[in-house]
Amino acid sequence: MQDALAKPNGQGKIARPLKVLVPLIQDELSAADEAALEHYRRAGEMLLEAKGQVSYGSWGRWLSKNFTLSHKQANRYMKLARCPGSSFVARDESLTRAIGESRGRSHTSWKHIPSAARKIDVQERQHRDNEMRLLQEMLQELINVGYKAMAMRLQPDRGGSKEGFQRLMNARDYLLKLCK
Repeated sequence: MQDALAKPNGQGKIARPLKVLVPLIQDELSAADEAALEHYRRAGEMLLEAKGQVSYGSWGRWLSKNFTLSHKQANRYMKLARCPGSSFVARDESLTRAIGESRGRSHTSWKHIPSAARKIDVQERQHRDNEMRLLQEMLQELINVGYKAMAMRLQPDRGGSKEGFQRLMNARDYLLKLCK
């Protein structure tokens, strides 16, 4: 529903819908790898426009869903867009910091940073996915160990009640579903 409604973006213009902005931002980021600062600035402008449409608290999720761009790098692009007089030719310290360039590097040295950053983002995402799978397996194992220990006490053959044992099985099934 949030996508369908166009809201003013604070500059008196009507913002484009998110469905339109996502491919445009992706195109700008791809072109930025080869063309430089002006594309980063334009991508930052569109990210600012998109951020105005995303509901409060869901910016990070929306960003990771649509781009291989870290939250920090998106903020740098948006900061670059907010810098007055920022253009491809203008290079002052605030612009340098806005795109994350370290001091002393030449203008072309940071052109390949976004592609390297994307590779790092993919590796970080894979690492997080691996950690999540490990945590899920550990939780499932703990649930099963706890179930077996409690089942010995609650089993009707060993003096427990059918209702108690049924509640234990329901609790185990519920917890296992939560782990997935």
